[in-house]
Amino acid sequence: MRMCLCFGFTPDLKNVLMVDKTKGPDVALGLNGVGGKLEPCEPSETGMRREWSEETNTDIEHLLYLQTMIFSDGSIVEVFGAVLSEDAVEAIPRKNDVGEQLLWMNAEDVLQATVRDSAYAGYGNVPYFVGIARRAINRRIWWR
Repeated sequence: MRMCLCFGFTPDLKNVLMVDKTKGPDVALGLNGVGGKLEPCEPSETGMRREWSEETNTDIEHLLYLQTMIFSDGSIVEVFGAVLSEDAVEAIPRKNDVGEQLLWMNAEDVLQATVRDSAYAGYGNVPYFVGIARRAINRRIWWR
């Protein structure tokens, strides 16, 4: 299974958008970035833009590819970061069409979470990727 995941930040990089997947059928229950399954043969960036649109009812301008994770079960996750415009930040709804809550969370709080923090999906990967995304954005390794 191929999936994509994006951590979108406010322009000042102080807040990151998280999706609360604790009440849905999603395998990775907990707080996570925006993302989902890629269609067969779908390029990861195209799929990420589609997933972002489906989950937030907004479009994303620029994506920064961060990393590919390959798990022991053969699943693959393509991870992205993004900085949203002020208009895009304001347009994000509080809940998406499937009833998942969309939360702007303080990025420092997410970064301080430990691997054992059960609030986050992915066994500690969420704080790790928030950190990678923010560092990459700060270094201007950006807009592909």
